[in-house]
Formats: sequence, C-alpha cells, structure tokens
Amino acid sequence: MIRRIVFFRIFLLFLLAGMGVWVHSLSDANADLSAAVEEQTALLERQAAQISALQSDEQAHQMIDFVQRIQADLDGSMENRLSERSIEDIISLSKALSSFRYPDGDSLIEVPLSPARGQLLTALVQMGIDSADFARIKAGASFASADLHDADLHGADLSGADLRSAHLKKAKLSASNLNGASLLEANLWNADLSFADLRHADVRRADLRWSKMTSTTLHETNLNGARMHAAQMKGADLRGADVRWAQFVGTVLIDADLEGVNLKGAALDRANLKGVRLCKARFSRTSLTEAIFEATDLDSAVVEEEDWIQSLTDARAIGVPAIQAKYTVTPSVKGNTFYVVRRAD
Repeated sequence: MIRRIVFFRIFLLFLLAGMGVWVHSLSDANADLSAAVEEQTALLERQAAQISALQSDEQAHQMIDFVQRIQADLDGSMENRLSERSIEDIISLSKALSSFRYPDGDSLIEVPLSPARGQLLTALVQMGIDSADFARIKAGASFASADLHDADLHGADLSGADLRSAHLKKAKLSASNLNGASLLEANLWNADLSFADLRHADVRRADLRWSKMTSTTLHETNLNGARMHAAQMKGADLRGADVRWAQFVGTVLIDADLEGVNLKGAALDRANLKGVRLCKARFSRTSLTEAIFEATDLDSAVVEEEDWIQSLTDARAIGVPAIQAKYTVTPSVKGNTFYVVRRAD
C-alpha cells in the first residue's frame, strides 16, 4: 500500500512537471503569436497610411483643377451665377469624395474624414457664389465627415448644409448661418459659434465641449445628447430646444433663455445659471449638483418631487435659500404625479 502511494506521488510529480513544460511552451507560443499579430497590425497601418497619403494627394490635385474650372465659370458671369452643369458637377463631386483614415503624427486618425470635402466647402464659401445657386448646392451636396478643423467660416451661410460627423474642431463659425443644418455627431470642440444662427439645426450627440456660444441662437435646435461641458453660452437663446440628455457640466449659461425646455436626463452639474430663464422648463432626472442659482427665473417650472427645492440643498446647489424664499412647489392638478414651481407672492 505504501509503495502504491509513493509511486502515485512520483507519477503525479512527473505529470505536473510535464504540464508545466507544456504550459510554458504554450505561453511562449502565445507570446510569439501576439508579437506576430502586432507586427502585422503595424505593417497594415503603415500600408494604410501610405494609401491614405496617396488618396489625399490625388484628391487634392483633383480639387485644385475642379475649383479652377468653377472659378472660371463664375468669372464669366456678371452676377456670380454658376452654370447648371457646374452646380450638378459640384453636387456629384461632393458625394463622390471619400473619407479615410489618414496619418496624424505616428498613427492614423481614429475616425475616417474627408479633407477634400472640407477644401471644397471652404472654396465654395470664399467664391461668393450667388445665394440662390449656393442654396441649390447645399440642398444636394454632402459635406458629411468633412475635415474642417481650424477652418475660417466666419459669417458663412451654411444653412441646410449636410455636415454630419464633420470635423469642425476649433473652427471659426461666429455669426455664421447654420439654420436647419445637419451637425449630427459633429466635432465642434472649442469651435467659435458666437452670434451664430443654429435654429432648427440637428446637433444631436455633437461634441460642443469648450465651445464659444455667446448669444448664439439655438431656438428649437435638436441638442439631444449633445456634450457642452465648459461651453460659454452667455445670453444664448435655447427656447424650445430639445436638450434631453444633454451635458451642460460646468457650462456658463449666464442670462441664457431656456424657457420651456425639456431637461429630462440633462446634466447641469456646476453649471452657472445666473440670470437664466428656466420658467416652464421641465426637470426630470436632471442632475444639478453644485449648480449656481442666482436670480434664476424658475416660475412655472415642472418638477417631479414636492421637495424639489430641498433636493437642490442635497445636491449642494448654490443659491437655494433665495429660491426657498421666493418659490413654493405645489401639485399641478389633483391626482397628477408632477409639481409646479410657483412664485411665493
């Protein structure tokens, strides 16, 4: 019996030792495989960068020739009008230009963009095309995913333009007309939109962090899910805008008009709401941690809790005593589950 136990232990030791060798070999094989995969990935990225560079150069040369032809067409007109063929060619070219990942430093950009579409739009804006002709171009052309970072589009009429997923980081868009434009998921990080007109624009899930929107008109603009962290929105007009799930964290909204907006799921943590009109606004699952309430108009705002003002204290909001002295919260209609903030006097 003792011999059997000893034999079993020796056999077990040999088995474990063998497994250790096998595991070590497997680990080495996995390491070699990982290294091979990384090397292959790096090779593919270098090849993609080379292809992207060729694409960019080819489209750049194509764009120069095309813009020169359009300019010649304009020069032959006394009223900056384009021929029917030129308008159709611009629309067709805008749709044909491709988006791709091109080199940015030692790596490729994360999201495919179209530098040529950006160049085309910038050139068209600078040409001073007749407004009726340009309106036809904007109605049919696509500038989606256009690379327009740092572009100077101050005062440009981009109303109704298709700028979905466009890269407008740090772009100069002050006093521009973006009425009805599609800026769905566009990158407007640190862009200057001061005094711009974005009425009825689709700005859903756009990145507007650190943007400048002083006195910007956002009347009935769709800002659902937009990110506006630390944006400067003093005096902005957001009446009737859809700001559900929008992020206003640290945003300066001094003297802005948010009358009647639906703030469901919106985040206004640390937002400066001094002098903001929030009358008739709807608060539902709205985050207001450390928000600044000073001379804020909350008359007829709709809330979900009868102790909503107390909840502002719990959220460490600033200016709550003044709100408690000025407003009361009462049921809207008997049997309803929401409440209305009313002036105490």
